[in-house]
Amino acid sequence: MPVARKRRARRGGTPGSGVVAVFDAATGDLRALLDDEHHLSDVRTAAAGALAARMMARRDSRVLGVIGTGTQAYLQTLALADELPLRDVRVWGRRGSHVQSLAAALHARRPDLRVIGVDSAQAAFGGADVVVTAASSTKPLVRPSWLTPGVHINAVGADDPTKAELTSDSLKRADRIVVDSRELTAVHGDLSRLAEEGRRVDAELGEVLAGSAPGRENDEEITICKLIGLGVQDLAAAEVALDMLGAPRRSTEVPAHAREVHRQTAEAGTPAVA
Repeated sequence: MPVARKRRARRGGTPGSGVVAVFDAATGDLRALLDDEHHLSDVRTAAAGALAARMMARRDSRVLGVIGTGTQAYLQTLALADELPLRDVRVWGRRGSHVQSLAAALHARRPDLRVIGVDSAQAAFGGADVVVTAASSTKPLVRPSWLTPGVHINAVGADDPTKAELTSDSLKRADRIVVDSRELTAVHGDLSRLAEEGRRVDAELGEVLAGSAPGRENDEEITICKLIGLGVQDLAAAEVALDMLGAPRRSTEVPAHAREVHRQTAEAGTPAVA
């Protein structure tokens, strides 16, 4: 798989691969195959991050820290810049060339943002109002002393049991922890080890959006939103894509091959299978 991805990159393709198969829930018919190269999942993750920032970040947030230089570092920054009055973005990554590439890509899309690279993950947190952690790290990077009053963190990088971005002490320092799914975060990423230490999740993002749980109650709270990713978000993204493509929500025409089967069975005097 890594070799295939390198070949795709040399051809100008994206690092991701795969398709989204969309089926009609009522009939089971295949409605579409979207050759999106993982783009819909990437975009819906960024959209979830924007919603989390809308509900949990301070409304006057102007400085964004970014840990990581991949697709989510790019998309989360763009999504948050549409939600918050961001002015400065501080990016840290293990490779300076990747930091420069990300900064150039962000400047091309949002020339109003001042994007700079910093020399440490801690420096990305310094003075930040919001931080995105989007690193595929197997060892925690974020320390509790970096979390200052009022900061909000979107943690999106650790999405399986092998990865971790925030130490347990960092998570326990938060006044409020919100997740997209209690069930998934119990077994994936940073939070899977936290319940054993007595710190529990405060709410799911859906509960915050519905108004049944608070996202932020004052400007001094330290808040964290941990996103693993939900299948229902992929469904919503696929529906939006189909609407933009002008595809009907449900096909009423019987496929040609099905009409042929019905004709043949009718001529043979055999009841067609519904």
